[in-house]
Amino acid sequence: MRSKRAPAPDPEDARKLDEIASVAMAEKLGGTMFYTHVGLILLAAALAAGIRGLWTLSAIAFLYLLTLTAEKALALWAFRHEKPSMHAPVLGILTVRALIYNVLVLSVWAMPGDTYKMAAAALMVAATVNIFVFHATHPRIILCTVIPTWLNFGAMAANVILYRGTVEEGIAALLVFLFIAPYFLLGLRQANRQATELAVTRNALTQSQKHDALGKLSTGIAHDFNNILAVTLGNAELLHGAPAHLRTHLADEIIKAAERGAALSQQLLAFGSRSQLAPAVHDVHVICKDVRAMLDRLLPRSIETDVVIAPQTPKLFVDRALLETAMLNLAINARDAMPDGGTLTITVGPTEQDGWQPALLTEAAPGVTIRVADTGVGIPVSEQQQVFDPFYTTKPVGSGSGLGLSMVLGFARQSGGTLTLESTPGQGTTLILTLPAAPDDAKHSATNAALPQVAATRGTVLLVEDEAGLRHAYMRHLEIAGFNVVLAPDGEAGSQLLDEGLRPAGLVTDLAMPGAVQGDELIRRARRLMPDIPVVLVSGYPDRVVTELGAMNPAVDILQKPLRGKTLVDAVIQALTPADRTPSPQL
Repeated sequence: MRSKRAPAPDPEDARKLDEIASVAMAEKLGGTMFYTHVGLILLAAALAAGIRGLWTLSAIAFLYLLTLTAEKALALWAFRHEKPSMHAPVLGILTVRALIYNVLVLSVWAMPGDTYKMAAAALMVAATVNIFVFHATHPRIILCTVIPTWLNFGAMAANVILYRGTVEEGIAALLVFLFIAPYFLLGLRQANRQATELAVTRNALTQSQKHDALGKLSTGIAHDFNNILAVTLGNAELLHGAPAHLRTHLADEIIKAAERGAALSQQLLAFGSRSQLAPAVHDVHVICKDVRAMLDRLLPRSIETDVVIAPQTPKLFVDRALLETAMLNLAINARDAMPDGGTLTITVGPTEQDGWQPALLTEAAPGVTIRVADTGVGIPVSEQQQVFDPFYTTKPVGSGSGLGLSMVLGFARQSGGTLTLESTPGQGTTLILTLPAAPDDAKHSATNAALPQVAATRGTVLLVEDEAGLRHAYMRHLEIAGFNVVLAPDGEAGSQLLDEGLRPAGLVTDLAMPGAVQGDELIRRARRLMPDIPVVLVSGYPDRVVTELGAMNPAVDILQKPLRGKTLVDAVIQALTPADRTPSPQL
């Protein structure tokens, strides 16, 4: 079992998106400043062509406007679709626009007459103001505008030196060209300082948001786990003096409380995109059929449920259990939004191809979109950005943990998909879950495979667990199942038993333990002595399982704490079944 996680954001991509946003928002397409800019250039072009007959200047002006429009449109599209790959084209068009503008200025300046010299000076002043007002945000952006402008000054100076003036005028033009450079360097410095200040401010805001989120998270966890512990302790105290006919009931209540704690732990891991995934190919029709059956038992009769699956919907490549949980969470939110009844509609179909490329797949593939819509009260616009925050809930106290949507969002991201929300107050809400479709070479899930049987003689299992209570609980479950269990309190003790000649039929080990020998190192040592030893790895840290054991042999079964004794016994039985094992290379 191997977790799949979307790649971490690249800081360079974030910087590129910031610069794209800066270009897009400077004289934003369709904004007042954009139309003012376009209007002035159009007026100048019309006057040049209509009054003076300067059609070449008009053509350059129209080319400039086309480039300006293309630059703003491309930058806005790349910003909205988060396309850092469009950074170079956006800055490239910005540079071309600056060059065309300066060609226009130079063409005006080269014409005889003081009026044209004055017009050229006005255009240069406008360019300089534009640079410092709109583009002094990032060093790379200002370079795209400063360099063409400075080169234009150089072209003017060269024109004076070569064709238009005396030696003294040529020297003066050269000095002007050189002396204006510090002003542009000042603009570059200002852009660098502004970018630095923006980064510092953003980091401070991020830290503040983290502390706020951590406060909400810890408060919510404490509240929910305190309730679970209260149920557990209360029933455990009653268990001591309870009559025989009540003990089973009290024990069941303790088990249920522990399972609620395990479910909360899973929600937290899913929120952090660190739950352990077991993705496989699944038919969406089968999943929806099972979810529909659960919803029929879960939803009141006042809510009508409709499930629509579009033709030619591809198979999904997901962890089925987590997907079903996610769909149930979305349905429960819809139910709670319709206290007086309504309609819940689940629509499933192929994702429209709009730059979709699942993070889990190596090549672009179609996605599957699951839309869960209700006819409830809707969500106010002011709260729509908060609904995915952990422990944020609009429900009454005690009616929900506030982890449902954050869990679904974490599952979607980890699976390489997305989760978005559309809601209109008074008209209902639609949550849109998009997931990757199955690649052609993926293997189908074997959810109905029967657990293989093993011989009556179970053999010896080396159990390595640092938590004493868990160690003895696991031992009792395995002994009841017929195994001979040898205990070790940590990796070093387990390794010493192996060095002293112990050769168990299987190894069950925790991952994170005190001491120098962790679970992964213990597995390596065991396999150096017994290359084919079956291993069951138990851990409460699935993220570390992924990062540190990414090259783990598939024969190693990974179980996530907390788990029931039957789950551990079944995993050990399956691991020790020869038909299901292949020789394992040394780690």
